[in-house]
Amino acid sequence: MVKHREILRLAAMGVGQSGIAYSYGCAQSTVSDVLRAARAHQLTWPLPEEMDDAAIRAAIYPKESRKSRDKAAIDHERIASELMRRGMTMSLLWSECCDEAVARGERPCMRSAFCRERRDWARRRDVRMRIERKPAETMRVDWVGEVVDPDAGEALKACASAACLPYSSCLCAEGFCRTGEEAQAAARVRKKAARQGADADAAPQLQDREGRPRRAREGALGGRRRRRRLPARQRVLRELRQREQRPRGGRGAMAGESTMDKMHQMRLSVMARACREREEAPGISEMGFDERLAMIVDAEWDARRVGKRMRLLRQAGFPGPDANAGGVRCDDGRKPDRAQMLEPSNCGWVHNHRNVIVTGASGAGKTWVSNALGVAACNAFYTVRYTRLPEPLGELAVFKDADWLKQRKKYIKCDLLIIDDWLLEKVESNEAREITEVIEARDRTGSLVLRSQLALSAWHAELGSGAMADAVIDRVVYKSHVIHIEGEESMRKRMGGIG
Repeated sequence: MVKHREILRLAAMGVGQSGIAYSYGCAQSTVSDVLRAARAHQLTWPLPEEMDDAAIRAAIYPKESRKSRDKAAIDHERIASELMRRGMTMSLLWSECCDEAVARGERPCMRSAFCRERRDWARRRDVRMRIERKPAETMRVDWVGEVVDPDAGEALKACASAACLPYSSCLCAEGFCRTGEEAQAAARVRKKAARQGADADAAPQLQDREGRPRRAREGALGGRRRRRRLPARQRVLRELRQREQRPRGGRGAMAGESTMDKMHQMRLSVMARACREREEAPGISEMGFDERLAMIVDAEWDARRVGKRMRLLRQAGFPGPDANAGGVRCDDGRKPDRAQMLEPSNCGWVHNHRNVIVTGASGAGKTWVSNALGVAACNAFYTVRYTRLPEPLGELAVFKDADWLKQRKKYIKCDLLIIDDWLLEKVESNEAREITEVIEARDRTGSLVLRSQLALSAWHAELGSGAMADAVIDRVVYKSHVIHIEGEESMRKRMGGIG
Protein backbone atom coordinates (compact mmCIF):
# COMPACT_ATOMS: atom_id res chain seq x y z
CA MET A 1 0.00 0.00 0.00
CA VAL A 2 1.26 3.48 -0.89
CA LYS A 3 2.16 5.60 2.17
CA HIS A 4 0.64 8.90 1.06
CA ARG A 5 1.23 10.66 4.37
CA GLU A 6 4.94 9.80 4.50
CA ILE A 7 5.41 10.84 0.85
CA LEU A 8 3.97 14.29 1.58
CA ARG A 9 6.05 14.63 4.76
CA LEU A 10 9.37 13.82 3.05
CA ALA A 11 8.49 16.08 0.11
CA ALA A 12 7.93 18.95 2.54
CA MET A 13 11.39 18.28 4.06
CA GLY A 14 12.99 18.72 0.62
CA VAL A 15 13.77 15.07 -0.14
CA GLY A 16 13.77 14.30 -3.87
CA GLN A 17 11.33 11.97 -5.57
CA SER A 18 13.98 9.30 -6.15
CA GLY A 19 14.94 9.39 -2.48
CA ILE A 20 11.31 8.98 -1.42
CA ALA A 21 10.92 6.05 -3.83
CA TYR A 22 14.04 4.33 -2.43
CA SER A 23 12.86 4.92 1.16
CA TYR A 24 9.45 3.25 0.81
CA GLY A 25 10.13 0.75 -1.99
CA CYS A 26 7.73 2.21 -4.54
CA ALA A 27 8.16 3.49 -8.08
CA GLN A 28 9.24 7.06 -8.69
CA SER A 29 6.22 7.53 -10.97
CA THR A 30 3.94 6.67 -8.02
CA VAL A 31 5.58 9.38 -5.91
CA SER A 32 5.21 11.86 -8.78
CA ASP A 33 1.49 11.01 -9.21
CA VAL A 34 0.78 11.43 -5.48
CA LEU A 35 2.54 14.82 -5.32
CA ARG A 36 0.83 16.03 -8.51
CA ALA A 37 -2.63 15.01 -7.24
CA ALA A 38 -1.94 16.63 -3.84
CA ARG A 39 -0.99 19.92 -5.53
CA ALA A 40 -4.09 19.77 -7.75
CA HIS A 41 -6.35 19.44 -4.68
CA GLN A 42 -4.32 21.97 -2.60
CA LEU A 43 -3.34 19.38 -0.01
CA THR A 44 -0.12 20.46 1.75
CA TRP A 45 1.93 19.46 4.78
CA PRO A 46 1.35 19.59 7.75
CA LEU A 47 -1.80 17.51 7.83
CA PRO A 48 -4.16 16.79 10.74
CA GLU A 49 -3.23 13.81 12.91
CA GLU A 50 -6.53 12.02 12.23
CA MET A 51 -6.01 12.14 8.46
CA ASP A 52 -4.53 8.72 7.54
CA ASP A 53 -3.50 7.25 4.19
CA ALA A 54 -7.05 6.18 3.29
CA ALA A 55 -8.43 9.68 3.93
CA ILE A 56 -5.62 11.26 1.90
CA ARG A 57 -6.26 8.85 -0.99
CA ALA A 58 -9.99 9.63 -0.96
CA ALA A 59 -9.18 13.37 -0.96
CA ILE A 60 -6.73 13.38 -3.88
CA TYR A 61 -8.49 10.67 -5.96
CA PRO A 62 -12.24 11.44 -5.52
CA LYS A 63 -13.29 9.71 -8.76
CA GLU A 64 -11.57 6.42 -7.98
CA SER A 65 -14.37 5.18 -5.69
CA ARG A 66 -16.95 5.60 -8.48
CA LYS A 67 -15.05 3.47 -11.02
CA SER A 68 -16.43 0.16 -9.80
CA ARG A 69 -20.04 1.39 -10.02
CA ASP A 70 -19.69 2.27 -13.73
CA LYS A 71 -18.13 -1.10 -14.62
CA ALA A 72 -20.12 -3.25 -17.04
CA ALA A 73 -21.40 -6.60 -15.73
CA ILE A 74 -20.21 -9.84 -17.38
CA ASP A 75 -22.70 -12.54 -18.41
CA HIS A 76 -20.66 -15.63 -17.56
CA GLU A 77 -23.39 -18.09 -18.57
CA ARG A 78 -23.49 -16.71 -22.11
CA ILE A 79 -19.68 -16.66 -22.31
CA ALA A 80 -19.52 -20.33 -21.25
CA SER A 81 -21.99 -21.33 -23.98
CA GLU A 82 -20.22 -19.21 -26.60
CA LEU A 83 -16.84 -20.79 -25.81
CA MET A 84 -18.23 -24.19 -26.81
CA ARG A 85 -18.61 -22.99 -30.38
CA ARG A 86 -15.85 -23.81 -32.87
CA GLY A 87 -13.36 -20.98 -33.45
CA MET A 88 -14.55 -18.84 -30.52
CA THR A 89 -11.81 -17.36 -28.30
CA MET A 90 -11.63 -15.19 -25.19
CA SER A 91 -10.29 -12.26 -27.24
CA LEU A 92 -13.33 -12.27 -29.53
CA LEU A 93 -15.72 -12.49 -26.59
CA TRP A 94 -13.95 -9.63 -24.79
CA SER A 95 -14.22 -7.44 -27.90
CA GLU A 96 -17.94 -8.19 -28.16
CA CYS A 97 -18.47 -7.40 -24.46
CA CYS A 98 -16.60 -4.10 -24.85
CA ASP A 99 -18.76 -3.08 -27.83
CA GLU A 100 -21.96 -3.98 -25.97
CA ALA A 101 -20.84 -2.03 -22.87
CA VAL A 102 -20.04 1.08 -24.94
CA ALA A 103 -23.42 0.83 -26.67
CA ARG A 104 -25.14 0.75 -23.25
CA GLY A 105 -23.10 3.73 -22.05
CA GLU A 106 -21.10 1.71 -19.48
CA ARG A 107 -17.37 1.47 -18.93
CA PRO A 108 -15.91 -1.80 -20.34
CA CYS A 109 -13.45 -3.78 -18.26
CA MET A 110 -9.86 -4.49 -19.21
CA ARG A 111 -8.99 -7.79 -20.90
CA SER A 112 -6.94 -8.98 -17.88
CA ALA A 113 -9.89 -8.32 -15.52
CA PHE A 114 -12.26 -10.02 -17.98
CA CYS A 115 -10.13 -13.20 -18.11
CA ARG A 116 -9.53 -13.17 -14.35
CA GLU A 117 -13.26 -12.97 -13.53
CA ARG A 118 -13.94 -15.70 -16.08
CA ARG A 119 -11.37 -18.01 -14.42
CA ASP A 120 -12.76 -17.29 -10.94
CA TRP A 121 -16.31 -18.03 -12.10
CA ALA A 122 -15.25 -21.30 -13.75
CA ARG A 123 -13.29 -22.33 -10.65
CA ARG A 124 -16.32 -21.76 -8.40
CA ARG A 125 -18.53 -23.88 -10.66
CA ASP A 126 -16.05 -26.69 -11.19
CA VAL A 127 -17.52 -29.92 -9.82
CA ARG A 128 -14.72 -32.30 -10.77
CA MET A 129 -13.23 -34.41 -7.96
CA ARG A 130 -9.65 -35.44 -8.48
CA ILE A 131 -8.49 -38.71 -6.98
CA GLU A 132 -5.73 -37.78 -4.57
CA ARG A 133 -3.71 -40.99 -4.50
CA LYS A 134 -0.98 -42.70 -6.46
CA PRO A 135 -1.64 -45.16 -9.31
CA ALA A 136 -2.12 -48.80 -8.18
CA GLU A 137 -2.24 -47.69 -4.55
CA THR A 138 -5.87 -48.79 -4.09
CA MET A 139 -8.43 -50.89 -5.95
CA ARG A 140 -12.20 -50.64 -6.13
CA VAL A 141 -13.66 -54.11 -5.47
CA ASP A 142 -17.31 -55.10 -5.83
CA TRP A 143 -19.55 -58.12 -6.64
CA VAL A 144 -21.24 -58.14 -10.06
CA GLY A 145 -24.18 -60.14 -11.52
CA GLU A 146 -24.39 -63.44 -13.37
CA VAL A 147 -21.37 -64.94 -15.08
CA VAL A 148 -21.62 -66.25 -18.68
CA ASP A 149 -19.63 -69.33 -19.65
CA PRO A 150 -17.50 -68.28 -22.67
CA ASP A 151 -17.49 -71.82 -24.13
CA ALA A 152 -21.11 -72.89 -23.72
CA GLY A 153 -22.69 -69.43 -23.65
CA GLU A 154 -25.03 -70.28 -20.78
CA ALA A 155 -25.50 -68.32 -17.57
CA LEU A 156 -23.88 -69.89 -14.53
CA LYS A 157 -25.04 -69.56 -10.99
CA ALA A 158 -21.90 -67.86 -9.74
CA CYS A 159 -20.79 -64.49 -8.45
CA ALA A 160 -17.89 -62.55 -9.94
CA SER A 161 -15.52 -60.44 -7.87
CA ALA A 162 -14.27 -57.49 -9.96
CA ALA A 163 -11.48 -55.01 -9.13
CA CYS A 164 -10.70 -51.77 -10.97
CA LEU A 165 -7.71 -49.44 -10.78
CA PRO A 166 -8.99 -45.82 -10.70
CA TYR A 167 -6.30 -44.27 -12.90
CA SER A 168 -5.71 -46.92 -15.57
CA SER A 169 -9.28 -48.38 -15.48
CA CYS A 170 -7.77 -51.91 -15.62
CA LEU A 171 -10.26 -54.62 -14.63
CA CYS A 172 -9.53 -57.90 -12.87
CA ALA A 173 -12.42 -60.39 -12.40
CA GLU A 174 -12.80 -63.89 -10.92
CA GLY A 175 -15.81 -66.14 -10.43
CA PHE A 176 -16.97 -67.75 -7.15
CA CYS A 177 -19.83 -70.03 -6.27
CA ARG A 178 -20.95 -67.93 -3.31
CA THR A 179 -20.21 -64.64 -1.60
CA GLY A 180 -19.37 -65.83 1.88
CA GLU A 181 -16.49 -64.80 4.07
CA GLU A 182 -14.16 -67.46 2.62
CA ALA A 183 -14.86 -66.27 -0.94
CA GLN A 184 -14.31 -62.63 0.01
CA ALA A 185 -11.01 -63.45 1.70
CA ALA A 186 -9.85 -65.49 -1.31
CA ALA A 187 -10.86 -62.66 -3.69
CA ARG A 188 -8.90 -60.08 -1.70
CA VAL A 189 -5.80 -62.29 -1.64
CA ARG A 190 -5.97 -62.87 -5.41
CA LYS A 191 -6.47 -59.15 -6.18
CA LYS A 192 -3.62 -58.17 -3.90
CA ALA A 193 -1.35 -60.73 -5.57
CA ALA A 194 -2.32 -59.35 -8.98
CA ARG A 195 -1.61 -55.78 -7.90
CA GLN A 196 1.81 -56.70 -6.50
CA GLY A 197 2.86 -58.41 -9.75
CA ALA A 198 2.31 -62.13 -9.20
CA ASP A 199 2.72 -64.63 -12.06
CA ALA A 200 -0.01 -65.26 -14.66
CA ASP A 201 -1.24 -68.47 -12.99
CA ALA A 202 -1.85 -66.81 -9.65
CA ALA A 203 -3.19 -63.46 -10.92
CA PRO A 204 -6.31 -63.02 -13.09
CA GLN A 205 -6.03 -61.55 -16.58
CA LEU A 206 -6.31 -57.76 -16.85
CA GLN A 207 -9.13 -56.49 -19.06
CA ASP A 208 -10.44 -53.11 -20.12
CA ARG A 209 -14.07 -52.05 -19.74
CA GLU A 210 -15.09 -53.83 -22.95
CA GLY A 211 -13.56 -57.15 -21.85
CA ARG A 212 -10.47 -57.03 -24.09
CA PRO A 213 -7.06 -58.07 -22.67
CA ARG A 214 -5.02 -55.05 -21.64
CA ARG A 215 -1.40 -54.54 -20.65
CA ALA A 216 -0.78 -53.04 -17.23
CA ARG A 217 0.57 -49.49 -17.06
CA GLU A 218 4.16 -48.99 -16.04
CA GLY A 219 4.37 -48.97 -12.29
CA ALA A 220 0.83 -50.42 -11.83
CA LEU A 221 -0.08 -54.08 -11.14
CA GLY A 222 3.50 -55.25 -11.44
CA GLY A 223 4.23 -53.43 -14.74
CA ARG A 224 7.82 -52.65 -15.54
CA ARG A 225 8.91 -49.38 -13.92
CA ARG A 226 11.16 -47.04 -15.90
CA ARG A 227 14.46 -46.13 -14.27
CA ARG A 228 14.70 -42.53 -13.13
CA ARG A 229 17.77 -40.56 -14.21
CA LEU A 230 19.72 -39.35 -11.21
CA PRO A 231 21.11 -35.79 -10.94
CA ALA A 232 24.76 -35.24 -11.85
CA ARG A 233 26.04 -35.03 -8.27
CA GLN A 234 24.25 -38.23 -7.25
CA ARG A 235 25.69 -40.02 -10.30
CA VAL A 236 29.19 -38.96 -9.21
CA LEU A 237 28.63 -40.34 -5.70
CA ARG A 238 27.22 -43.58 -7.13
CA GLU A 239 30.29 -44.03 -9.32
CA LEU A 240 32.55 -43.40 -6.34
CA ARG A 241 30.77 -46.18 -4.40
CA GLN A 242 31.00 -48.54 -7.39
CA ARG A 243 34.67 -47.72 -7.70
CA GLU A 244 35.17 -48.70 -4.08
CA GLN A 245 33.80 -52.17 -4.83
CA ARG A 246 35.78 -52.76 -8.05
CA PRO A 247 39.31 -54.22 -8.13
CA ARG A 248 42.27 -51.96 -8.82
CA GLY A 249 43.27 -51.37 -12.43
CA GLY A 250 41.54 -52.30 -15.68
CA ARG A 251 37.94 -51.24 -16.01
CA GLY A 252 37.85 -49.60 -12.56
CA ALA A 253 40.63 -47.18 -13.51
CA MET A 254 38.74 -46.14 -16.66
CA ALA A 255 35.62 -45.43 -14.55
CA GLY A 256 37.79 -43.32 -12.20
CA GLU A 257 39.02 -41.16 -15.09
CA SER A 258 35.44 -40.67 -16.23
CA THR A 259 34.46 -39.56 -12.74
CA MET A 260 37.34 -37.07 -12.63
CA ASP A 261 36.24 -35.58 -15.95
CA LYS A 262 32.71 -35.16 -14.65
CA MET A 263 34.03 -33.41 -11.54
CA HIS A 264 35.98 -30.94 -13.66
CA GLN A 265 32.94 -30.30 -15.84
CA MET A 266 30.89 -29.53 -12.72
CA ARG A 267 33.67 -27.15 -11.54
CA LEU A 268 34.70 -29.46 -8.68
CA SER A 269 38.39 -29.31 -9.57
CA VAL A 270 39.54 -29.09 -5.94
CA MET A 271 37.40 -32.10 -5.07
CA ALA A 272 38.89 -34.04 -8.00
CA ARG A 273 42.46 -33.13 -7.02
CA ALA A 274 41.81 -34.09 -3.39
CA CYS A 275 40.33 -37.42 -4.53
CA ARG A 276 43.45 -38.11 -6.61
CA GLU A 277 45.79 -37.20 -3.75
CA ARG A 278 43.89 -39.25 -1.17
CA GLU A 279 43.94 -42.25 -3.51
CA GLU A 280 47.73 -42.32 -3.44
CA ALA A 281 48.05 -41.59 0.30
CA PRO A 282 49.23 -44.50 2.52
CA GLY A 283 46.56 -46.19 4.62
CA ILE A 284 43.69 -44.77 2.59
CA SER A 285 42.37 -48.25 1.77
CA GLU A 286 41.68 -48.88 5.47
CA MET A 287 39.28 -45.92 5.65
CA GLY A 288 35.58 -46.30 4.90
CA PHE A 289 33.77 -44.67 2.02
CA ASP A 290 32.02 -42.08 4.22
CA GLU A 291 35.33 -40.93 5.74
CA ARG A 292 37.00 -40.56 2.34
CA LEU A 293 33.99 -38.72 0.94
CA ALA A 294 33.97 -36.34 3.93
CA MET A 295 37.66 -35.53 3.38
CA ILE A 296 37.30 -34.56 -0.27
CA VAL A 297 34.07 -32.60 0.37
CA ASP A 298 35.82 -30.65 3.16
CA ALA A 299 38.64 -29.81 0.76
CA GLU A 300 36.19 -28.40 -1.80
CA TRP A 301 34.30 -26.50 0.91
CA ASP A 302 37.44 -24.88 2.35
CA ALA A 303 38.73 -23.93 -1.09
CA ARG A 304 35.46 -22.25 -2.03
CA ARG A 305 35.27 -20.27 1.21
CA VAL A 306 38.85 -19.08 0.81
CA GLY A 307 38.13 -18.07 -2.78
CA LYS A 308 34.99 -16.18 -1.75
CA ARG A 309 36.89 -14.34 1.01
CA MET A 310 39.66 -13.28 -1.38
CA ARG A 311 37.07 -12.13 -3.94
CA LEU A 312 35.28 -9.99 -1.35
CA LEU A 313 38.57 -8.39 -0.25
CA ARG A 314 39.48 -7.64 -3.87
CA GLN A 315 36.08 -6.14 -4.68
CA ALA A 316 36.06 -3.97 -1.55
CA GLY A 317 39.00 -1.88 -2.83
CA PHE A 318 40.80 -1.35 0.50
CA PRO A 319 43.96 0.78 0.38
CA GLY A 320 45.34 -1.50 3.12
CA PRO A 321 43.89 -5.03 2.84
CA ASP A 322 46.30 -6.37 5.49
CA ALA A 323 44.73 -4.30 8.30
CA ASN A 324 43.31 -6.14 11.29
CA ALA A 325 41.77 -5.08 14.58
CA GLY A 326 44.37 -6.97 16.61
CA GLY A 327 47.21 -4.94 15.07
CA VAL A 328 46.07 -1.57 16.42
CA ARG A 329 48.93 0.08 18.39
CA CYS A 330 48.11 1.35 21.88
CA ASP A 331 51.00 3.83 22.28
CA ASP A 332 51.13 6.43 25.03
CA GLY A 333 49.35 9.63 24.11
CA ARG A 334 46.90 7.99 21.69
CA LYS A 335 44.90 6.24 24.43
CA PRO A 336 42.88 3.93 22.21
CA ASP A 337 40.47 1.62 24.03
CA ARG A 338 41.45 -1.82 22.72
CA ALA A 339 38.26 -3.43 24.06
CA GLN A 340 36.19 -0.76 22.32
CA MET A 341 38.02 -1.45 19.04
CA LEU A 342 37.80 -5.23 19.27
CA GLU A 343 34.07 -5.26 20.08
CA PRO A 344 32.92 -4.25 16.54
CA SER A 345 35.31 -6.75 14.95
CA ASN A 346 32.85 -9.62 15.59
CA CYS A 347 30.55 -8.07 12.91
CA GLY A 348 27.40 -8.35 15.01
CA TRP A 349 26.77 -4.66 14.34
CA VAL A 350 26.77 -5.37 10.57
CA HIS A 351 24.12 -8.04 11.03
CA ASN A 352 21.98 -5.61 13.08
CA HIS A 353 22.47 -2.76 10.51
CA ARG A 354 24.28 -0.44 12.91
CA ASN A 355 27.11 2.00 12.16
CA VAL A 356 30.63 2.84 13.40
CA ILE A 357 32.12 6.36 13.52
CA VAL A 358 35.92 6.75 13.85
CA THR A 359 37.16 10.25 14.77
CA GLY A 360 40.55 11.72 15.54
CA ALA A 361 43.24 14.08 14.30
CA SER A 362 44.99 13.68 10.97
CA GLY A 363 47.40 10.73 11.00
CA ALA A 364 45.92 9.20 14.16
CA GLY A 365 45.29 5.86 12.43
CA LYS A 366 41.59 6.20 11.60
CA THR A 367 41.97 4.68 8.12
CA TRP A 368 43.72 1.61 9.57
CA VAL A 369 40.92 1.06 12.10
CA SER A 370 38.15 1.48 9.49
CA ASN A 371 39.95 -0.87 7.07
CA ALA A 372 40.37 -3.42 9.88
CA LEU A 373 36.62 -3.38 10.47
CA GLY A 374 36.02 -3.82 6.73
CA VAL A 375 38.46 -6.76 6.52
CA ALA A 376 36.69 -8.41 9.47
CA ALA A 377 33.37 -8.01 7.63
CA CYS A 378 34.85 -9.60 4.49
CA ASN A 379 36.12 -12.51 6.60
CA ALA A 380 32.52 -12.92 7.83
CA PHE A 381 31.40 -13.03 4.14
CA TYR A 382 29.70 -9.62 4.02
CA THR A 383 29.99 -7.47 0.88
CA VAL A 384 32.03 -4.32 1.59
CA ARG A 385 32.86 -1.21 -0.46
CA TYR A 386 35.50 1.38 0.45
CA THR A 387 35.37 4.92 -0.91
CA ARG A 388 36.38 8.48 -0.07
CA LEU A 389 33.60 11.07 0.14
CA PRO A 390 35.14 13.27 -2.61
CA GLU A 391 34.85 10.36 -5.10
CA PRO A 392 31.01 10.01 -5.17
CA LEU A 393 30.64 13.81 -4.98
CA GLY A 394 32.92 14.08 -8.02
CA GLU A 395 30.85 11.48 -9.86
CA LEU A 396 27.71 13.50 -9.01
CA ALA A 397 29.21 16.56 -10.72
CA VAL A 398 30.28 14.61 -13.84
CA PHE A 399 27.45 12.15 -14.52
CA LYS A 400 23.97 13.04 -15.66
CA ASP A 401 20.88 12.16 -13.64
CA ALA A 402 20.27 8.73 -15.23
CA ASP A 403 23.96 7.77 -15.08
CA TRP A 404 24.24 8.94 -11.47
CA LEU A 405 21.28 6.76 -10.47
CA LYS A 406 23.16 3.74 -11.83
CA GLN A 407 26.37 4.75 -10.05
CA ARG A 408 24.53 5.32 -6.79
CA LYS A 409 23.34 1.70 -6.66
CA LYS A 410 26.87 0.44 -5.94
CA TYR A 411 26.89 2.52 -2.74
CA ILE A 412 23.49 1.14 -1.66
CA LYS A 413 23.56 -2.59 -2.45
CA CYS A 414 26.65 -3.58 -0.39
CA ASP A 415 26.29 -4.80 3.21
CA LEU A 416 28.92 -2.36 4.56
CA LEU A 417 29.93 1.00 3.09
CA ILE A 418 33.15 2.61 4.40
CA ILE A 419 33.37 6.37 3.69
CA ASP A 420 36.78 7.92 4.29
CA ASP A 421 37.48 11.67 4.60
CA TRP A 422 33.92 12.28 5.79
CA LEU A 423 33.06 16.02 5.70
CA LEU A 424 36.63 17.02 4.97
CA GLU A 425 35.14 20.23 3.55
CA LYS A 426 31.67 21.78 3.55
CA VAL A 427 29.23 20.19 1.07
CA GLU A 428 26.78 21.97 -1.21
CA SER A 429 22.99 21.69 -0.94
CA ASN A 430 22.61 19.28 -3.88
CA GLU A 431 25.46 17.14 -2.53
CA ALA A 432 23.84 17.06 0.92
CA ARG A 433 20.59 15.91 -0.70
CA GLU A 434 22.29 12.99 -2.48
CA ILE A 435 24.12 12.01 0.72
CA THR A 436 20.77 11.99 2.52
CA GLU A 437 19.21 9.73 -0.11
CA VAL A 438 22.08 7.22 0.04
CA ILE A 439 21.98 7.09 3.85
CA GLU A 440 18.17 6.84 3.84
CA ALA A 441 18.28 3.92 1.37
CA ARG A 442 20.85 2.10 3.54
CA ASP A 443 19.15 2.86 6.86
CA ARG A 444 17.41 -0.52 7.15
CA THR A 445 19.46 -2.63 4.74
CA GLY A 446 23.14 -2.01 5.51
CA SER A 447 25.78 -0.49 7.77
CA LEU A 448 28.21 2.44 7.54
CA VAL A 449 31.75 3.19 8.74
CA LEU A 450 32.47 6.94 8.71
CA ARG A 451 36.00 8.27 9.26
CA SER A 452 36.22 11.97 10.05
CA GLN A 453 38.59 14.52 11.59
CA LEU A 454 35.67 16.61 12.86
CA ALA A 455 33.87 16.08 16.13
CA LEU A 456 30.22 15.03 15.96
CA SER A 457 29.09 18.47 17.14
CA ALA A 458 30.57 20.10 13.99
CA TRP A 459 28.79 17.87 11.48
CA HIS A 460 25.56 19.88 11.50
CA ALA A 461 27.24 23.03 10.22
CA GLU A 462 29.24 21.19 7.56
CA LEU A 463 26.05 19.59 6.18
CA GLY A 464 24.31 22.96 5.72
CA SER A 465 22.50 23.40 9.09
CA GLY A 466 19.11 22.54 7.60
CA ALA A 467 16.59 19.73 7.34
CA MET A 468 19.10 17.63 5.37
CA ALA A 469 21.65 17.89 8.18
CA ASP A 470 19.03 16.87 10.76
CA ALA A 471 18.02 13.85 8.64
CA VAL A 472 21.63 12.64 8.22
CA ILE A 473 22.55 13.03 11.88
CA ASP A 474 19.31 11.38 13.03
CA ARG A 475 19.93 8.29 10.85
CA VAL A 476 23.67 7.93 11.46
CA VAL A 477 24.79 9.27 14.82
CA TYR A 478 22.11 7.88 17.12
CA LYS A 479 22.63 4.24 16.05
CA SER A 480 26.43 4.18 15.88
CA HIS A 481 29.43 3.01 17.89
CA VAL A 482 31.86 5.95 18.26
CA ILE A 483 35.62 5.27 18.39
CA HIS A 484 37.74 8.34 19.19
CA ILE A 485 41.55 8.19 18.87
CA GLU A 486 43.42 10.86 20.80
CA GLY A 487 46.88 12.25 20.10
CA GLU A 488 48.31 14.90 17.81
CA GLU A 489 51.40 13.08 16.53
CA SER A 490 50.95 11.36 13.18
CA MET A 491 51.26 7.58 13.02
CA ARG A 492 53.14 7.96 9.71
CA LYS A 493 55.77 9.90 11.59
CA ARG A 494 56.00 7.23 14.33
CA MET A 495 56.13 4.31 11.88
CA GLY A 496 58.62 6.14 9.67
CA GLY A 497 61.03 6.72 12.57
CA ILE A 498 61.29 10.48 11.98
CA GLY A 499 62.16 12.32 15.21
